[in-house]
Amino acid sequence: MRIASILLVLLALVALAPQVSGDAGKAGHRYAVSTDNLPSSRAAIEVMKAGGSAVDAAIAAAFTLGVTQPSACGIGGGGFALVWDAKQKKVFAFDFRETAPKNYDIEGFLAGTQGSKIGVPGEVAGLVALHERWGKLTLAQNVAPAVRAAEEGYEITPHLVKAFGFREKQILSTPAYAAIFAPGGVLAQAGTRVKNPPLARTLRRIGAEGKKAFYEGPVAKEIVEVARSLGSAMTEEDLREYRVIEREPLRRTWEGYEVATMPLPSAGGVMLLEVLGLYSKAELQAMGDFTADYQHMVAEAMRGALADRFLAMGDPAFVPDRTAEMLSPEHLRARRARISPERTHAPARFHFTEHGTSHLVVADAEGNVVSLTTTINSPFGGVSLAPESGVLLNDELSDFTHPDVAKRFGLKDGGPNRPRPGARPISSMTPTIVLRDGEPVLATGGSGGMRIAGNVTQAVLYRLVFDKSAQEAVSAPRFFTPPNGPILAYAKDQLPPYEVQLNLFERGEQIEVTPFDFTGVQMVTMTKLPGGGRKLEAGADPRKGSVGIVQ
Repeated sequence: MRIASILLVLLALVALAPQVSGDAGKAGHRYAVSTDNLPSSRAAIEVMKAGGSAVDAAIAAAFTLGVTQPSACGIGGGGFALVWDAKQKKVFAFDFRETAPKNYDIEGFLAGTQGSKIGVPGEVAGLVALHERWGKLTLAQNVAPAVRAAEEGYEITPHLVKAFGFREKQILSTPAYAAIFAPGGVLAQAGTRVKNPPLARTLRRIGAEGKKAFYEGPVAKEIVEVARSLGSAMTEEDLREYRVIEREPLRRTWEGYEVATMPLPSAGGVMLLEVLGLYSKAELQAMGDFTADYQHMVAEAMRGALADRFLAMGDPAFVPDRTAEMLSPEHLRARRARISPERTHAPARFHFTEHGTSHLVVADAEGNVVSLTTTINSPFGGVSLAPESGVLLNDELSDFTHPDVAKRFGLKDGGPNRPRPGARPISSMTPTIVLRDGEPVLATGGSGGMRIAGNVTQAVLYRLVFDKSAQEAVSAPRFFTPPNGPILAYAKDQLPPYEVQLNLFERGEQIEVTPFDFTGVQMVTMTKLPGGGRKLEAGADPRKGSVGIVQ
């Protein structure tokens, strides 16, 4: 019995461990990918082996995630992408964030209606825009793995089972949902194979016709009908007129690295760059890996960045872009002067609704790299399913700042992220590419709503400061600084030693424990080999059962 118990424990540990495959040969690696699950990672590798670029692979992985990780992302949502073009030696940033309709119902937002949370989806437009710029295969070839998953079925993961817990009543009580996720009237368990034929049909049309198949015609008509039935002001014109925005990446140099990250309307990159701007590598190394000193000082920097976000950041189409001011030496010096090594600063308390996402990183044989975050926000979006097309709609407009929150920051006009027609709400998504000597050495990003920016920042520090491998960097313990007080939150299996907790408590930090960590960070690192070629490593976060493949 004892031997059997030990075997069961070992099997459980193997099941929970991140899946990373591949070894370096003499000439190094050609491909690397890290995503939230196995089907999407396999899709990326399949496409690259067929001659596709990193962008083709990222498109395939993103579409496949929308099928197999429907609690977090899909074609009814949106996202951000950074692309390193190896030929041009340049990082490009694409914003395909969800947008408020032109006749947006602000009163509905204040009242919390479901329809007021649904943004005009940007996912399909964003992936098609990337394909038009860098795609080597046809769009149909890129969409094919997702079509296959929706048509032939995919296995429910333990992570998706956890997500069901947030939406069980809605899924079981909605026939279109139940047909997919609750065959036989019971929510599918891990390992159960499920299909989504309506979504397969929609994806096949997108592969054949491009974005027109989504933003015009019967799919667009159904999306609008479903959204409006819930009180949204979205129209077919809003869908037809949706535009992807190419933006200039946010860049800063630090300790010999050039860090390129997503600009507004993403605020995640600003947090990363503020933390780097406040501390040197030597200072952080002297504090020590995950010590009380380190956690306290990094947490204080994160809280300051979060305050800057609410005070100064909004859609740059509507408010001045103040990120340069937030990252200026003068601002950072003033911020650092307010941080005490011995005492915790009590931040303003407020409620925030930003939730889940998916992230993927891909590197191809030519040296191109993609870091892409995709989201529908809350688990299964707004629980709004267009049954004929299989499209799950997002609830991203809940990311606008509520006036009550703005008042707590002394903002009488509702703040820079207040709800507006045509605006894109601020996000925590943090796709990032780090360069050294003009070449990428690290690409990363994360999922988990408000936790994303802090998680990515910590993973980057683990790599650049403490020289951890990609896998170690994404697997290592993390903390979260919730926007409701001087709190450090940990999953119960990531708590620091008691003496570290006591030290933090003495500085005024409040320790909060959660049952599990529902978030993830993906990372790919690139290292030149002495004899030529390169070593690629994919870090796959075990918290989500993520999968990395290197070949």
